[in-house]
Amino acid sequence: MQPKSAIKKGKELERAIERDLRQSGIDPNARRNPGSGSGLAKSDIYVPRIGASVECKNTKTIGLGAWRQAVRDAKKGHTVPILIWKPPYASTDDSLFVAEWWWVKTILKMAYRERE
Repeated sequence: MQPKSAIKKGKELERAIERDLRQSGIDPNARRNPGSGSGLAKSDIYVPRIGASVECKNTKTIGLGAWRQAVRDAKKGHTVPILIWKPPYASTDDSLFVAEWWWVKTILKMAYRERE
């Protein structure tokens, strides 16, 4: 069982990422999954516009296990996995983003086409 402060840190990051997704216009319908991990929706945030599930980690270190969790949870929801890691004392904007390359290429191509 995680200490309450670890759970609180995780929820704070989830709320910040959800708010960023909504306010930036990426997806106004992005939403945290209540009780993430305990119900059918295992990921922390669902982003319907891009068909992605986001796993948020607000920890000192990050390992391959976090990515495996993101992939496993996304498969259950038939979505694309995204992992966001925020190290201690960093801002949310300085968080790291991990996703599968094929998906990042697809998103970048779409963004580039919209600019033309």
